[in-house]
Amino acid sequence: MAQDSSLSSIPLGKAVEEFLGSNGATATMRVELSRWLVLCGRECPMFTLASTEVTEYVSEVKKPAERRKRVEALVAFFEYAKGNGWMRTNLAAGLVQKKEAPRKKAAANTARKPIELSEDGRQIIESEIKRLSEEKVRTIEEVKDARADGDLRENAPYHAAREKLAMIEAQIREYRDMLMRAVS
Repeated sequence: MAQDSSLSSIPLGKAVEEFLGSNGATATMRVELSRWLVLCGRECPMFTLASTEVTEYVSEVKKPAERRKRVEALVAFFEYAKGNGWMRTNLAAGLVQKKEAPRKKAAANTARKPIELSEDGRQIIESEIKRLSEEKVRTIEEVKDARADGDLRENAPYHAAREKLAMIEAQIREYRDMLMRAVS
């Protein structure tokens, strides 16, 4: 991969540490940026980060207050990074807090209805959750390996692995919801 010579190849971990040592960092930002580091990896070069990753990270949480915390931390961090010449733009600047649409609330209420599930059905779902959890661990490794290949904008294996991971996580959530609503 050809590195953009106009940008610093500072690792994300070092950049976050420098930001957290600055006057603009808060305890909440420390927590959110620590989570961000786990997702991206401490050694990830700053110039390889993409706005899609930022958007995905923020959209992982459903509560508006939690999203707001993530957005504030990332906006402040990327502004700091931009000021230090590590980034050309603030990748988090365009993030908008989404309000939940009324139809989504209605759908959530109907999804909470109890479902009948036999003991065999429960065991099948539990074994599927276990299988998916194991597959999730392998897929996380695929994401890490693909990320190491370089430029994420044109890294099809990375995007495929992230999509696969999202589908696995969605399926696990669906199965867990089914178990929570199950009645014998």
